[in-house]
Amino acid sequence: MPGVPTLPAPTVFATPSLIAAAARSWRSARDDGRPVQAALFATLDRYRCGVLAPVFASLMALYETCAGRRIRVGRFDGAPLSNDEHILVDLLDGPADGQRMTLHAAADPGLSTAMRIALRSTRIMIGLTLEPIGRPGRAKLRSGSRP
Repeated sequence: MPGVPTLPAPTVFATPSLIAAAARSWRSARDDGRPVQAALFATLDRYRCGVLAPVFASLMALYETCAGRRIRVGRFDGAPLSNDEHILVDLLDGPADGQRMTLHAAADPGLSTAMRIALRSTRIMIGLTLEPIGRPGRAKLRSGSRP
C-alpha cells in the first residue's frame, strides 16, 4: 500500500532469565535426583516454551561434561547470574559455536564438536519456539551488554 511504512520483522528475545531459570532448574533436579526433563518442562512452560526441555537437558549435561565440573548456578530468589550462567547466555547468543567451551573439551575433539552441534541445535529450537508464527526474524537471546 502506498504511503504505509513497511516494518521490519520483529526480533524475538529469550532473556537471560530464561537461560538462568533452565540452568537452575536442571541443577536442582540433578542434585535432588528428580527427573530432569520434567523439572525443566515445568520451569520452561512458565515462559511458554516447555518444548525446549529436552534441548536444555542435553545442553546442560554437555556443558558440565565439557567444563569437567558441576555447573554453578545462582539461587532461585532472583540472585544475579552465576559465571556459568553468563557463559551459557554468551554461548547461545554469540556466533562462537562453543569455541570458548574448551576447558576439558580441548582434550577430546569429539566434545568440542558435540558442543558446537548442541549450541546450534539449541539456537535453532529457541528460534523456532520463540519466533512468532508467520513472522520471520532472527531469534536473539538479548540485546546490548550483559545484564
